[in-house]
Amino acid sequence: MKKYKKLILACCMLLVILSGIGGFILWCSYHPEISVHVDDGGIGKEGDYKLEAPYISYGERYGITPAAAVELNMTNLIMQHEYVIKNIGNSYKACDIKLDIKIKDKQTILRYHGTAIDLNGKEVDYDNELVLDFVLDAVYS
Repeated sequence: MKKYKKLILACCMLLVILSGIGGFILWCSYHPEISVHVDDGGIGKEGDYKLEAPYISYGERYGITPAAAVELNMTNLIMQHEYVIKNIGNSYKACDIKLDIKIKDKQTILRYHGTAIDLNGKEVDYDNELVLDFVLDAVYS
């Protein structure tokens, strides 16, 4: 009977250890090391479009690759920025636009603000906010 109890105890301990390892691997896959940096992203032939852009760098945490959902969110953030760039390129001759990234209520808010020169040559204020329904577990700078 003692051997049976020891076997059950050993199996339970092994189950707890394997569950802990699996949970850690799952956590690491959804929390890779991500850094989001906002910097100048001048575009245009003569640098007439001055538009800040988010730069995302990420790496594995403890050798565990990021989950597909996390990579999809990073791609979504970049695609939303590309949409803004295309919109500005089609609507304005030149611009000087800054980007602020805020995290609020489990949402990522990309706020573009500054001045732009429309197709008629008139300087206008530009203010646009994109709300993304996710938050990257990242260092923002």
